[in-house]
Amino acid sequence: MCSILNKLEDIYNNNLVYRTILVCYDTDKYKKLFNMNNYDVFIIDNYDNNIEYEKLDVRILLIDHTIFIDFISSYYNNVNTSIPFYSLIIFDICEQINNNLKIQYKNISKNNTQLI
Repeated sequence: MCSILNKLEDIYNNNLVYRTILVCYDTDKYKKLFNMNNYDVFIIDNYDNNIEYEKLDVRILLIDHTIFIDFISSYYNNVNTSIPFYSLIIFDICEQINNNLKIQYKNISKNNTQLI
């Protein structure tokens, strides 16, 4: 799990990334890890029409892998998404689930967000 910190620091130092969605198994563990390393995070529990995601003042959004596709589907069905509120998605889960979610995401989003 600590390797994700190194990966993010490398990405943030070398790329212009405004908001990152981190797809993971345990959002609470990641939140604790990020908070201990001075990163503010927001945990996405489900899609909420009342949240203006593009105005959240955090760089990292955590979402459990089991609700990621539902969230993305709801987001793209409910919002003018010509420019998404995030610029990077990192999947920190097993490879098989990772690949499956990436395929589903690409079919839903129709954008060129960087996927890692």
